[in-house]
Amino acid sequence: MGIIKSQSIKSTIITYIGFAIGAINMLFVMPHFFSKEQYGLLTVFVAFANQVVTFGSIGMATVTNKFLPYYRAHLVPAKRDLLTIALIVGTIGMLIVLGLFYLNNGLIIRKFSKNAPLFIEYLYLFPIFSTGYFYYYVFESFNNNYRFTVWGAFVREIFYKSFNLFAAIFFAFKWVNFKGVMNIYMLMYWLGALLLATNLSLNKLLHVPLTISKLTKRIWRNMAQYSVSSWGISILGVTFQFIDTFAIAGLMGLGSAGVYSIAKLIISPVVIPSGSVVTISVPLISDAWRRNDLAKIEEIYKKTALVLLIICGFVFYLIWVNTTDILSLIPLKFIGSQDIVNVTKNVILILGIARAIDFSTSVNAYILQNSRKYYWVDLSCNIVNVILLIPLNYILIKNFGIVGAAMSIFASSLMSNGFKATYLYAKEHIHPFSNKWFVSIVIFSAMLLLNYVLNLLIFNHLQPSSEVMLLIKISIKSIVLTAVFIPLIYVFKISDDINITIISIISKLKKVIEGFIFRK
Repeated sequence: MGIIKSQSIKSTIITYIGFAIGAINMLFVMPHFFSKEQYGLLTVFVAFANQVVTFGSIGMATVTNKFLPYYRAHLVPAKRDLLTIALIVGTIGMLIVLGLFYLNNGLIIRKFSKNAPLFIEYLYLFPIFSTGYFYYYVFESFNNNYRFTVWGAFVREIFYKSFNLFAAIFFAFKWVNFKGVMNIYMLMYWLGALLLATNLSLNKLLHVPLTISKLTKRIWRNMAQYSVSSWGISILGVTFQFIDTFAIAGLMGLGSAGVYSIAKLIISPVVIPSGSVVTISVPLISDAWRRNDLAKIEEIYKKTALVLLIICGFVFYLIWVNTTDILSLIPLKFIGSQDIVNVTKNVILILGIARAIDFSTSVNAYILQNSRKYYWVDLSCNIVNVILLIPLNYILIKNFGIVGAAMSIFASSLMSNGFKATYLYAKEHIHPFSNKWFVSIVIFSAMLLLNYVLNLLIFNHLQPSSEVMLLIKISIKSIVLTAVFIPLIYVFKISDDINITIISIISKLKKVIEGFIFRK
């Protein structure tokens, strides 16, 4: 768990820096110079690329998660042919999927031409974009499994967000038109793939041997079987992740998809710590299953659930108590009207609760996926989930607009995570909950009460007259609430890992202060 703590902290810091860059772009650049249809197009492009790459990669990323520990244990780097397999199989898969994309081009045009004509206008760029995304996807998987999660986080969060920001600035200063922005955007994932491949090369881990290893000959049937099942799981997972964006774009237009994407972006810091923890935990879970070490799996299960509840839960808390002020930073002309602003608040709340369900049940899906006995459970659950989600999205969006999309995500998260957690408990008698988990819930309840009191006494009476003053209000409120929350977590000793981290930070700050005083 020391690996999880160390790398997850570094990755989380990098990811929040990336979020800050993205927030600057979203709040102070794009809403002032882009239309919400143009913003919606960029988000739909990424969603579409995720879907196509998941189909085309044929489960190679999850195969890497599962089987790279075997290659590391039995082969020297130069003879590990798993990267060769991933690149060849994935490239063939992408060619097939893009071929089907061209054959069904007419269907896509019919579905999106009415409500999303801008998407159709730039559809010709999509094969370039999605192919770059595929190679980034493969090399990121290998970086993560070789424990270069910090570098992977840097490319994913800081490099890509900075790239987006500079493209938006070029557009804002009229150095390029929107078509130029789209052409620049096509290069983003290709450059990211190059950075990740370069990192493997510098660490002498970028090997593409053309000779099939004895290990591959011995386990290729297991790999093929796992590839097919994990492929299905990945397809269903990505469909679940982006079906709301597709449905809104098709039924309501790119403008509504853009507003909905803003709500998802505002709530996205909630899942940032979970992404880092999951990325680091999956190889450890896979290795524990290889050794049939159920005690280690349960340890990871409980500790990640507690850490994610504290960190992700507090991030969601800070976002929700500042939601009104955050949305006030976005120009009203971009969103459309005050009614749409109020609707967006509801979307943020519902999506936040859905994410809370996800991180409260920890890494249950990854425990199932990496088990020889239970991987089919996650697949079956996801199949049922998506089958229900497609009509549910259609019905709820038709009746409730973008709030309906959020409601469908909430219902799906509740059913899926509830079933997976129950199944693991029934089969292996493990669950993510502990006494300290429930104490944390009590602390969060107290924090909500504190926010209500502070609003009545202080913050509701403050009416900032500018964006700068609004940011100062958000910052002061967040600092005050954080100054109460962290001591509560520390005093009640909710998490040993978090307490050790707090002590380490205080110790380092103390040394910095003492060094500064000594130099004076």
